[in-house]
Amino acid sequence: MKKNGRKIIPKRANDELILVFTLLLLITIVRIGLNFFSLDQSKAGSEKFAEAIRDDQNYLLDLSKIKNAGQVGGFCPDWPVQEIDLLKISGAKCHLSSRGASSGVRLASGKKILLNQAGARELELVPGIGPKRAEEILRLRQELSGFENLEPLKQFRWINEQMIQQFQIYFTIRDEG
Repeated sequence: MKKNGRKIIPKRANDELILVFTLLLLITIVRIGLNFFSLDQSKAGSEKFAEAIRDDQNYLLDLSKIKNAGQVGGFCPDWPVQEIDLLKISGAKCHLSSRGASSGVRLASGKKILLNQAGARELELVPGIGPKRAEEILRLRQELSGFENLEPLKQFRWINEQMIQQFQIYFTIRDEG
């Protein structure tokens, strides 16, 4: 069909073309989504980290590459380094603290932050907690001589039941072992 010298595409052809493009777009979105969300189950959650402090510098230790303290500091004994351990190297001295890694390393390993040991900067790693809120939590922790559970946090007007549930994802009172 032609009208005024231009070719006119019938409505049915237009509809079919839109359908084809919609299907292609949908297939592309599904493929991208599958690539994004598909995880190799053998690797998912298998990352294990420890922490080293040397000359006041913090280092994340990938335990798939490092098995003992001697690999980090050549003069350190061959102590086995476990997940979320802390290895302090000062001069020619080494000290290994079992499960002593910082909150950032704990989070990287999929572990919870120890609420009774976290500092303000560590508390700020949690969504919804900024510098002022972190200071409020630390002040309350000091008043209570430590938390027994998360319930006392409800006294803050900015914390509701939903936030408490979210905090249970990030915080623990006792190390999970």
